Amino acid sequence: MKIFSLVQGLATGLLMLALDVITHEYAHLLVGRALGLKTIGPYWSPELLAPAVGYDVSEWSWQLTLALYSGGLVAAVPLFATYFLLVSKGLVTRNRMWWSLSAWIWMLAFYQAGQGIIEGAYHDMYIARHLAVFYAQVAMVLLGAVTFGAMHWRDVEDYLRRKGHVRN
Repeated sequence: MKIFSLVQGLATGLLMLALDVITHEYAHLLVGRALGLKTIGPYWSPELLAPAVGYDVSEWSWQLTLALYSGGLVAAVPLFATYFLLVSKGLVTRNRMWWSLSAWIWMLAFYQAGQGIIEGAYHDMYIARHLAVFYAQVAMVLLGAVTFGAMHWRDVEDYLRRKGHVRN
């Protein structure tokens, strides 16, 4: 049963990651088109080693800036909503699989929110794969991990107490 739970948790996490990437890129695509930009893609970017959406533009505009911000910010919304739904249903504290999945969702939401800011505000550095962008991405994931830990450290202690690993 524990192996099935582990496999189920990993499969769910990977599926969520795939759906999140799709949401991110299609947010760029749909927002760009809604704002009148000529879009290219989605396509596989060998430079970024990830799916991407491009824009056929000759100059910078507020529409392009908004489209660049949209991917991560739009993708973060359903992740945060899913996390708060899990909390409201009491699933986060049910077992290790739900706790881990909730942590994954929370950290991925922080990553996507940060990614939206990075792609919008620091687009040239992002495309050039500047090291500062990588550090900012790592910082967002760590911020997500720390805030999740701060919110749920008692849940881990309570779970371990129920299992007899911690004395009262």
